[in-house]
Amino acid sequence: MRLLKCTAASAALATALLTGATALTTASAADMEGVQCSYDIRTTPPTVHLGSRGATVREAQCLLDFWGYGPNFEDAEDGEVAGVFGVRTERATVLFQEKRGLKPTGVVGPETWAELRHS
Repeated sequence: MRLLKCTAASAALATALLTGATALTTASAADMEGVQCSYDIRTTPPTVHLGSRGATVREAQCLLDFWGYGPNFEDAEDGEVAGVFGVRTERATVLFQEKRGLKPTGVVGPETWAELRHS
């Protein structure tokens, strides 16, 4: 399991470090096996949705950002995730779900967590 404190810049740097790249590049899915941020380290955190707040939402936002679906989240400052699941987070979730072949509900439940963590 790889722990990350994600922002757009740190995700790119972490990718380079984890893959041993000499330049910043996008990592393959195989390189990202077991990715998680440090906000909620449970394998499958509880479901979060529009209106949710807190560390579990931060975890979802961080992972969405890591996979390229952020960082323009509600109340975010300087690229940090804020832990407020608003319409921007919902839209990022839908885009991620569509790209991964999941039902685009905008809700981060068990299937979406598995894809975000790539486990």
